[in-house]
Amino acid sequence: MLLNSVKAALIDKKLMSPEYGYTLEQLMELAGMSCALAINQQYKNKSSILIIAGPGNNGGDGLVCARHLKILGWNPTVYYPNAEKLYAKQPFYKQLVTTLENMYEINVIKDTYNDEKLQALITQQKYIVDAIFGFSFKPPIKPGHYLDIINSLINHQKSGDTEIISIDSPSGWDVDEGPHSEKYLDPNMLISLTYPKLCSKYLQPKCSHYCGGRFISKKFASEFGIIPLNYQEGSLVVKL
Repeated sequence: MLLNSVKAALIDKKLMSPEYGYTLEQLMELAGMSCALAINQQYKNKSSILIIAGPGNNGGDGLVCARHLKILGWNPTVYYPNAEKLYAKQPFYKQLVTTLENMYEINVIKDTYNDEKLQALITQQKYIVDAIFGFSFKPPIKPGHYLDIINSLINHQKSGDTEIISIDSPSGWDVDEGPHSEKYLDPNMLISLTYPKLCSKYLQPKCSHYCGGRFISKKFASEFGIIPLNYQEGSLVVKL
């Protein structure tokens, strides 16, 4: 079974209801940690890794993921364009960046979009985490720096040995209909959060698919008519 965008949004809302008591910050922490654990499980040769964080909660997941990757022995760099504007939208993002910089000494590039700097970053990396758009995104991508970023990733992936790792939904994809526009990423790895979304049925055979964020119980899954995933005891991620 796969979740459509409507049910995925309802589940998020229910998780943060008084009945279940999660906060956005708690869910983001679990999601980002799960992404780091999945990456660490899939790729054994820990090295430098670039996390490109977008303007919403998917970007927040990427910021948390960067911290846990550092703890696991990776060397992350975060590209977070227009960060100062995003802090006004969600002050928690600023706290996440402060922790990355001051506690873990992770380089967070948070100036406005700079194509030359981005190209230099991308060409230096084998592993790139796509934390740009989440399951609420609806294509097409509007002209602007995020479209430029995705175009750069598409071009680099065609010409080099790059592993694109997408969080929850590959950027440029419709969460229900998959790669439904001309500009979209073709990930080597997808980490679904909470539960796999409909778009995952359009993944290429080369794509490794994980699910993370083990924050729903069997009771909760039954309430929404979904089959609990087969997590191993003690694990926050499962390979699908």
